[in-house]
Amino acid sequence: MSQTDTRDLARRLRSMGISESYASQLVNGRRVPSMPLALRIHHEIGAKLGPLDGVDDADIPALRRVHGLEAA
Repeated sequence: MSQTDTRDLARRLRSMGISESYASQLVNGRRVPSMPLALRIHHEIGAKLGPLDGVDDADIPALRRVHGLEAA
């Protein structure tokens, strides 16, 4: 990911209410978000971080249901 992309992702995470330091840690791979947070990030800004890295888009709705983020 380019430096510009990294900054943009961190800015979008901050717009979700994630602190600047935590956003930086997530973007730089120093922290891994919980599955519910990773699903929220994906839902709100489309980024796949942490446990969603490599997950097929078709599997996301099922993961959201399992974690109580959508009606069954």
